[in-house]
Amino acid sequence: MKKIFYLLSSLMLVFTACDPMEDVYEELDKQYPDVYTKDMNIELAKKDYELLKGKPVAKNYYFASEKEAAELIPTILDKNYPQMGNGTSVTVAFNKLAFEFKGNKISSFAMYTVTDEDYSAMGHRFSNFDSSNEMIEFLEYKYPDAVENMKVILTFDYYTGTTNRVRDAFYFLNGAWRNIYFVTNDDYALVDRGRYDNFTSADDDMLPVFFNKFLSDNIIGAEAGDVEYVSYAYFSGGKTTHKLFTMIYDGTKWNAVTENVTTPAVLAFAKKDGVWKPDLTVRYTLAAADYQWIASNPALGTETNRTNLANYGNFYQSNPNSSNYWSNEQIVAALGALLKNKYPNSEVGQKYQLTYAAYNSGNITVTVTLELQSNGSYAVI
Repeated sequence: MKKIFYLLSSLMLVFTACDPMEDVYEELDKQYPDVYTKDMNIELAKKDYELLKGKPVAKNYYFASEKEAAELIPTILDKNYPQMGNGTSVTVAFNKLAFEFKGNKISSFAMYTVTDEDYSAMGHRFSNFDSSNEMIEFLEYKYPDAVENMKVILTFDYYTGTTNRVRDAFYFLNGAWRNIYFVTNDDYALVDRGRYDNFTSADDDMLPVFFNKFLSDNIIGAEAGDVEYVSYAYFSGGKTTHKLFTMIYDGTKWNAVTENVTTPAVLAFAKKDGVWKPDLTVRYTLAAADYQWIASNPALGTETNRTNLANYGNFYQSNPNSSNYWSNEQIVAALGALLKNKYPNSEVGQKYQLTYAAYNSGNITVTVTLELQSNGSYAVI
């Protein structure tokens, strides 16, 4: 690669046209067809982040968001690849903040048992709750001035065919109450801590193991990146306190969070008019509700193929002669209409990479990228 850079420097002294790089690229392509490319894939290293002096990313080695990465990575590209001209495209792999860890903070704590008077005050006919929303509504009523990181252990009656006395934990985070995992007596017994129903300093190293077991056994459908807060009792210095522990799911198991969590991310950039511009494509996989929305829209497809879509949740594309068939044009029109409904404030040039389900001699998934045009319509790119 040094040969290329040296050659590039000498050529830059020779060419004096307004945009000499196009000729340089052509010459490099001819002389070094197996080495030089205008399409690159790079992964940022520590030294690359450190180029952004004065920015938090220079010390953290991650970007706080995709937006921040889109704004700052061009500076890195300019410094590392000043010789690259218009038309160059670069795919950049980088670290992005996935979860900001602020410590296992509890700013205030309360234990409360809901009374018959409380249920009546909330307008309940019976002295119980029968949905998670009702518990949240009660906490909003009971603690109207809740402060960030407040934790409440609530005892209440819950109806699921029969009425049961339940104890559960709630955490006030980002201005809203959140139901968190409460370690039960059965949980303590499961890890041989049932005598006192608490943990001690002797358990510190094992807490992530214990909590992974509890969460894995009780939380169904967890996805990588999900964060769960665990409420547990801890005995130390002759007294029992109620603590908090943060866990994150990696797709296989739950792990302790002790610092900010990052995740790999990728952005594409292209150099145009001497400026690196990001490709902020939104990636989205259609959900069941999206197919139903399309199926209920009489302006899309035909009545027959919309009915088929509503029944099966995919676009039928096996037999073009079937009345159930969705042509590619019809699908694109349907996806465009869906995007206008979901993202009404999109700007011209915004791209969406959509993945949808289809049936073509079997169930398949298809990915297509649409871009919003100046006429207000979406077109495949």
